[in-house]
Order: sequence, then structure tokens, then C-alpha cells
Amino acid sequence: MELYIRPQFFNLIGVVPTTSTPNIDIENREIFTELRKYNNCPIVSKFKEIRYIPLSGGNLDYESNCWDFSQYTLLTNAHDRFHFESCVEIFRDDLKDYVLLRILSSNIKISTLYSELVILRHFFNYLAGTGLYRIDGIDDSDVEKYFISLDISATTFVKRQSVIKEFLKLYDAEHKTEVLTPGIEELCKRMDPSKFKAIVKAARRKSIPDDFYNKLLSKLIHIMHDENELSKKRGLAAMLVIDSQTGLRASELSLLEANSIEEVDIDGKIAKMIKYKIVKSVRGGNNEYINAITYINDISFEAYKVATEVFSESRKNRNTNYLCCFPEAKLPVYTESYINFMKEVCIKYNKELGSTNEKLKGTLSGEMSKSSFILDIARNNKELQATVNDFPDNQVFYYPLVHQYRNTVVVGLLRRGVKLEFVRRYMGHLSEEMTAAYAESYDTDMQENLAVSESTLSTIISGEAKLLGPSADRLTAGINAWIESHQLNVATDMDEIIEGLEKVVPIRAKRGGVCIKGSKLTNACSVDVQTDEFMCAVGLCSNICHFYFNADESYADYKEVMATYTFNKENGFTRQAEKEYTKVTYILRNRLGPEMVELVKEIKQIGEQEVLKRHPNLEEVLNNIEEIKEIVDGYTEEEFS
Repeated sequence: MELYIRPQFFNLIGVVPTTSTPNIDIENREIFTELRKYNNCPIVSKFKEIRYIPLSGGNLDYESNCWDFSQYTLLTNAHDRFHFESCVEIFRDDLKDYVLLRILSSNIKISTLYSELVILRHFFNYLAGTGLYRIDGIDDSDVEKYFISLDISATTFVKRQSVIKEFLKLYDAEHKTEVLTPGIEELCKRMDPSKFKAIVKAARRKSIPDDFYNKLLSKLIHIMHDENELSKKRGLAAMLVIDSQTGLRASELSLLEANSIEEVDIDGKIAKMIKYKIVKSVRGGNNEYINAITYINDISFEAYKVATEVFSESRKNRNTNYLCCFPEAKLPVYTESYINFMKEVCIKYNKELGSTNEKLKGTLSGEMSKSSFILDIARNNKELQATVNDFPDNQVFYYPLVHQYRNTVVVGLLRRGVKLEFVRRYMGHLSEEMTAAYAESYDTDMQENLAVSESTLSTIISGEAKLLGPSADRLTAGINAWIESHQLNVATDMDEIIEGLEKVVPIRAKRGGVCIKGSKLTNACSVDVQTDEFMCAVGLCSNICHFYFNADESYADYKEVMATYTFNKENGFTRQAEKEYTKVTYILRNRLGPEMVELVKEIKQIGEQEVLKRHPNLEEVLNNIEEIKEIVDGYTEEEFS
């Protein structure tokens, strides 16, 4: 529902157009603009006189210290009720007036309005603490001292500048004052755009580190299948598993419904798709969301089935179709429900997850002290409190925010070479620019690809390592033929060779190796773009090439898929287990097996220490080399020699 003042407000305040004044367009929802045609119309004072303000969804009581805007949002949000009692009484009406004037001035999201209220409330409480008791008594030094007192990030600081300036501008327009002086204008001036952009980029949320992500996902999968756990916890774990694979926004996760899975035939293979809603801002038009659909893999489909099952009784009792639905929740569920559960999991299972590792600071967006955990999450749960007894009160635990799953999924797609346009569609981004903004922070720019291309070509041409993969022999032969046809010498013309080959052999970084898609010297990709992208995403493309020093990623992928296979097998999920076993055999036969053969040869030639020196990423593989050789034995075309 749109938020605006109903036109009958004109009747209530007694504004009657005359021949000497311009006509009021009572259908114009920006009533502030209409009323400004009457220079002496006291807008705020009229609100106070009529008390009950006619909003689009009902009357609002000006004198109440709690204004409820929940009916104007599609999603239930903890911030859709504006509590004014936290603001000092002398400035409380000024805060209410600002909220009303913002509604009058333009369409605005409830969440934005609430964030501005919080900023002004903090500003007003600060002013009251200095002894100031009237807005028109504010001078430059008051604003300057307030800004100096803040210890916040640059982005938050700029937001406060903007809101304070907007408040003073509206206050001056309403009361015919000049509180917004040139000095305050200068204090609220936005910083240099390039500098601000750099700060925003640096502060952008990162993806979840692979090791932590894998451990957390494993724990969530365990919880959602644990029949001894509470249904609520199993369901929340399942919702987070879905999010970890799809990257849905928290609001989209809450709006998922039961019976929302469709099956789509892609080149003879059945892919499962889930329908969801992209929430749009509460401004303009009548639609508050748009329908969308995205792919879900086997892991997220299992989670979907768990959530469907454990919340089924609650959905029936509450007569709703929301996938996530537990008895005490206000529907759709608050984002805080996911975040609080994430905190509980990361802190309760900190030993398995490593949630106290200080290296996670700056990569995981959330952090919480032991004392805060006991006060906010485990207040009435002695069992939960006992999990942190051995830690000091100031011990910090780290956890990811829900949105970091989204970043992680984007990173995974980009690492696999999926095009930005496909990522944009898959993630439900509303613009290519937004998708590109994600990509900027994930080292996927042209400079990196150029470096990867040069390094890969140099390795192939020099013979430093054997190129592996379905198209490896053809690509190597094509490169040698190209060098010969151009009468170049590897020993003396390496730079010229690489520069020339880069034009005919485009190479991109990819997990587990490199992608040579589009090369004139190798196989063409599928004519079905979507099939091609999905094949790339799961590492089954014939244009993926790799070397022995990619064994660490292949080994990590093997362990992850093997764990999923084992879990499905032990729990009787036969069909899912068969699918995972197919992935296991593919990795062993086509990636890890050949890589281990070449690694053993390299160790015999230059020694294990030299291999480790050149490729430190292989430390885990070298530490477990005998065990890995046994694992891949039987899947390699060559014997270990």
C-alpha cells in the first residue's frame, strides 16, 4: 500500500481556493507542493489542530508516541513502528513534524523514513544534552561539535550529514527561519565523489570465506535433518541452507511459499526452479513486488522439502502459505529471526566453525561479544549460556549476515566464469550496474584475466607443466602450429608470442583451472546458452583446462561432494546420493586423478620442497599425498610412476 496523505486533508484544514490564489490539485499526492502555493499556510500547526491525520490506509494519531506503518509494507519489519518516546520531549514534536513533512514531500520507503528518524533522534538527544531547547537556536558550532563527537563509518557519516541538512531545510521552509546557514551547509557538504566511492567499495560486504562457509553449511544441513531438534530450528536451518545456495535477499526468503517449485526441461535435463518475489520499494504504483524465478540445486531442494515438512502444521493452523512459518512469528518472519539463529549456530558450535578466529574480522560482517550473546540471544536458555562459559565476557564471536550468502553465491558464479548478464538474471538484480558493482569487488576485472591469460600461455608454451582437460591436446597442438606459422622462437620471442596468442585464445580464470571458451583453436560451446552456463557452473565443460597445481581446488571439491554423497547415502536419499556419486567420479577421473599423476612426476623431477615453494597452495595436498593417491587409484589413465 502506498503511503500518502489523503486529499480530504484540504477540507480538514479549511483551505478553500479563491480567484486570487492558484487552484489546488487535490489529486496530487505531494500535498506539500500544492500547499506551498499558499505562502502563509501553516501545514504542521494544522496537523496538530486536527490531530487525526488522514493517511491512505487510515487515520494517524499525531499525539500518539507510536505510529504504526506496518500496513504500508508488504513485509513485516521490526522498524515499521515509529516510537517517539526515545526522543527527548522538547524535540519530540519536531521529530514527528519531520516524518509528516517527508511523507508530504515525496514518496518514501518506510525503512528509509525509519533510518532518518533514528539519525534525527540521536541528533536531538545530543542537542538536549548540551542545554539547547529550540531548533531555531542551533548554530554552526552545535552541528560541528556533533559531527566531531561521532565515531562511525564514512558512509554512515555522510548519511547523517544528508538527513540533518534535509531536516533543517524543511524546518526553515515550514517556519520561515534560516537555521540552515551557509556554515552548516558547508559542514553537511558531501565529500568528493571519487573518495566516497572508494570508501563505499572498501566497505562493501565480502563473501564468506570458503572454509567457514563449508563448515557452516555442513552444520546447517545436519541441524535441518536432526529429528531431535526443535521444528523451528530445523526450519530456520533449512531456510538458511536455501539462502546459501540461491542468494535470495532476506525479504525474498521470508516471502517464499510452499508449493512454489517448478521443473524445467533444459536440453533434455530437468532443472528445478523456485518461484519467489522481489520486493520493490514502497513508492509509486500499486505493485510492491515482482514475481521471479531462479534455479535451485539438490542441496537447496532438500532444504525446501524440510522447511515444507517441519512448518506444515503451523501453516495449517495459521492459514498461510509462507514456507517459513512458526507459531510465535509475525508473518512474514522478521529478518532478525534468521540473524539471531545464525548467531546462535555460530556461537554454540564455535569449536567446529572457528567463530572466534580473529582472521574472520573484516570478512564476516557480524560480530558479537559473549556478554551480548547471553543478554540478547541466550537470556532464558541456560543450555545456550553454558556453551560460552569458558570465554571471557569481552570475547568476540564472528558470524555472517544473511546478505553475505548473496555475495557468496555471486562470487561462486563469477569464479566459474558465468557471464554478468546471466548472474543478473539468476540473482534477480534490477540493473546491470548493480551486478557489475558486485563484480568489481571480486577480482574479476580485465586486468586479472589478462594476468591469468599471460601466466597460462607462458606455462603451456614453456612446457613448465602439462595442460590437462578434454581440449588440452588440441589447444597445445594449435598453439605450436600458430607459433610455427608465424616463424617465432619460444626462446627469444616469448612476449610477442603471448601477445599474439591472446587475440586468438581468450583465457579466463576459473575455479579448478581456466576457461578457454571462444578460442579459435578449441571446441565450440553449446548453442544453448543456458545449458552452457550451467555446464560451466558445475565444471563439466569441455573447454575447462587445468594443471597439476590446481589439485588443491579439485581435492576441496572432491571432499565437499563426497561429504554430500555420504550424507545422502546414510540417510536413505538414494537418488540424490547417485547424483553426487556421479560428480565424485567425474572429479576423480577428469580432474584430481590426472593432476595427481602430473604432480607426482613434478615431485620426482624438482623435489617436493621446490613444488611447494612454487605453489604454496598445494600444502594440504602434499601433506596428504599418499592418501589422495589411494583415493584416485583406478580413476587415472596413467599409473603413478
